[in-house]
Amino acid sequence: MFYGLSHAQAEKIPEVSKLERSLEQSDLTRQIRTVFADAPQMVRVAKCESGLVHRQNGALIQNRNGSSARGVFQVLMRVHQPQMQKMGLNPERTDHYLAYVRYLFDQYGLTPWQASKHCWAKDHTHSRG
Repeated sequence: MFYGLSHAQAEKIPEVSKLERSLEQSDLTRQIRTVFADAPQMVRVAKCESGLVHRQNGALIQNRNGSSARGVFQVLMRVHQPQMQKMGLNPERTDHYLAYVRYLFDQYGLTPWQASKHCWAKDHTHSRG
């Protein structure tokens, strides 16, 4: 619900839809900054990977090229979902999704996001791992 409107109703009003998206991005950016307090470049990574959009029509945003990449960090679900399940994480929950992205970052640094490095590494060459 957005100011008393259903999601479907809000989407029909462009200004409300834009505001809702902006608020969602703001909240998501805040969550990413909290999870990656020591790695602020991860906000840029998310922006490059998905435009800071985590969901579209209620589902994790999908990669346009047809891969299994989903969500704000475009995690390859075909590869990572089994490990997420072993860890007891549900990728549909934003906190679980971000916890797994943190795990990936702690294990591999920025390597999982090398495909978008041309975008996020413009100002920083700092990486971890």
